[in-house]
Amino acid sequence: VLFGALAATMGVGMLANARIVGRVGVRRLAHLTLVVYLGIAVALSLAAVLTGGRPPLWVFLLGLAGMLASHALVIPNFNTIAMQPMAAVAGTAASVIGAVQIAVGALLGSLLDRAFDGTIMPLAFGFLGYGLVALGFVVFAERGRLFEPLAVVEARTASEAQARADALEAH
Repeated sequence: VLFGALAATMGVGMLANARIVGRVGVRRLAHLTLVVYLGIAVALSLAAVLTGGRPPLWVFLLGLAGMLASHALVIPNFNTIAMQPMAAVAGTAASVIGAVQIAVGALLGSLLDRAFDGTIMPLAFGFLGYGLVALGFVVFAERGRLFEPLAVVEARTASEAQARADALEAH
């Protein structure tokens, strides 16, 4: 029953996603959800450390529910962002993205599996560590411009490219 309720949090997150993304935009929602994800991962890691890796069940379930709800928002929205420039080859791109997610997820999951020690510490630190890596990739891919809609990013990138071209012409 408890783990079914956890799965329900993912379903609720996915259903809420459509309404939220319509209001704030896919980029802002994905970036904000990643930050929330990291906050929950920090809290879960702190709970793990403070309890020797064995927090009360309700603390663990609350943290896990937050992580799973975050996954329900992060994964589809970052997939959408990744697919935006691939419209002409959307089917192939979706297949490649799915295959890479499965392969990398299996590899990273096996690392956490090997670290299991009977506590929640490997899981909590895995959420935190992999979340930080994801944030690093996002900051790199977005050139440090988080929480901005695509139109603003594209306009700023185009104006910066034009300024560089003008500067090159001047010399």
